Amino acid sequence: MRPLEFLKTTELQEKIIEDLNKIKGQEDLEKQLNFKEPVIGSEEGRYVFADTQGYHYIVSERGQKIVNKVTDDLFDIKFWVIYPIVVTISFDFSAENSQNNDDPRIVAFPKQLALLKEIDQNLFKRGEIEQDEILKTNPIL
Repeated sequence: MRPLEFLKTTELQEKIIEDLNKIKGQEDLEKQLNFKEPVIGSEEGRYVFADTQGYHYIVSERGQKIVNKVTDDLFDIKFWVIYPIVVTISFDFSAENSQNNDDPRIVAFPKQLALLKEIDQNLFKRGEIEQDEILKTNPIL
């Protein structure tokens, strides 16, 4: 059996940017990402890169890796990278469009799914699963 071959970081970057560009009205979302491996002293942020071990997603804050995931699945890495961006967009939308003090998820969750659906039906389905898991332990009242 031959070893898995992964996309190069530049190819991974192209695929992720292509998906992010499907979100209407949102430009330059890729600027939230660093498509390189972080090194000691790197700035805080989200890092996405590929190497012989697979696809990496790292979130760094205050010099510490607070998220450090590796996968050999292109879909997983795309979801890990895109979903937090969509969540931020949807909660910003909710803050601008919510009525009174309702749970912001009432507006944000449908917006998340709509954005994911603009990108890819499978991302949409995975988003539904993520929301269902959240609502199991923290229902909207």
